[in-house]
Amino acid sequence: MNCIEEKKKGAFFVDGPGGTGKSFLYRALLATVRSRGCIALATATSGIVASILPGGRTTHSRFKILIDLSDLKFCSISKQSSLGSLIRESKLIVWDEAPMAKKDTIEALNLALKDLCGCDDLFGGKVVVFGGEFRQVLLVLRRASRDETIGACLSSSYIWSLLTKLQLVENMRARLDPLFTEMLLRVGNGQERTYDEDLIKIPPSIAISEPLSEASLDELIRIIYPDLAYLTETELSVNRVTMKNTMQIARIDDNVRGWISLIQVVDQGPIFVSQRDPSISYRRFTFVDSEGTQVVALACNNNIRESSPILQLYKRYYVSGAAVKKEGPKCMIGSYRFSWTITNHTFIQPYVQGVVVHAFGLKNIGIDMVNRDIVLVNQEMVQMILTLWNTFGEDEGSQLAQTINAGNVVVSMRVKVTSFHGLSLSTRAASSILINPPTPATANLKQWWVILD
Repeated sequence: MNCIEEKKKGAFFVDGPGGTGKSFLYRALLATVRSRGCIALATATSGIVASILPGGRTTHSRFKILIDLSDLKFCSISKQSSLGSLIRESKLIVWDEAPMAKKDTIEALNLALKDLCGCDDLFGGKVVVFGGEFRQVLLVLRRASRDETIGACLSSSYIWSLLTKLQLVENMRARLDPLFTEMLLRVGNGQERTYDEDLIKIPPSIAISEPLSEASLDELIRIIYPDLAYLTETELSVNRVTMKNTMQIARIDDNVRGWISLIQVVDQGPIFVSQRDPSISYRRFTFVDSEGTQVVALACNNNIRESSPILQLYKRYYVSGAAVKKEGPKCMIGSYRFSWTITNHTFIQPYVQGVVVHAFGLKNIGIDMVNRDIVLVNQEMVQMILTLWNTFGEDEGSQLAQTINAGNVVVSMRVKVTSFHGLSLSTRAASSILINPPTPATANLKQWWVILD
């Protein structure tokens, strides 16, 4: 940040094992720069990682890096183009999972930035932050030897010695389990005892003896979520059904019924009119799940008007009831062979989770109606106004107001989306408000807030 504030050049590499907070650091840097009205570009080598970063794109897409750089290290960016202007105006460039990229692509970016900025300094004098871990997945070269793979990595580039190295060492994700953290480091460093040359033994304390049995699932839930003991058997049954029905995109085909998928919108196309039938208009969305599987979702005619105000770029939603259709190779994205069609029976529910940072007083609205506004913030530093009506405002709202300094995490389901430009949400009769639910996502958000606070 000092380099950005003082308008100095700087190129950094953030190293650290998984769980040490690299993604948190990137989000904090991006949010800080953008909150000041400046441009920060978030990129990653793979599409999965890019979808996690706020406003993230793959580096090949963002910087027009050629797929084949064997003959010429070149980025297809014109100085007069809007992309060229965007890059020149940017104050920060983040490239996550850089160890997965060929050194040629990073060297090509260096040459492109020098040309665009008219500066011979490293990366054209821009502040660039690379990140990743060489213990994890390196780049993949066809039929390459170990030496050839290492020789194509960033660490073998002339740029490597010019980067300022920053090391994250404390595992924030599993800091309460030092034995597990130490085992992960031993595996990453190649120090864990192996069997049959490349197999390691998982300690019994973190393994399930019969992973496919119902009893093992119940045991896992009791161990990971001990606070669920206060729920009734009916509520536990509902949670089990929800867990089983929430599916990754790759498992959903035209024979699956009653599925629910948690997705993120990564692309939103314009509205087109069919050339074959001018009475039909359609809009194309692209969804991605936590595994990185993408699917095209089409909305037609009236469903465009219903879904477009809800589905916003880079937001996450629960989706169910879409029509699943098998597609040919030309219409496929990746290996998933199906497309979805948004119909009148499609359920789309925003996934809203945030830390309560402020609670307003209870207000009387007409006869026998009250509401209370609370302000939430998520890990992308986006503020949301959630209006709690009637009993929600009196019960959950009062509880949150009385414990405002506790860093409460709120998860809301089936809320009404009144404006996504300001992320304004409000409860209705069928809404569900959960305060500090015992889930990993809640624990991670609480931990993030404690560190930030």
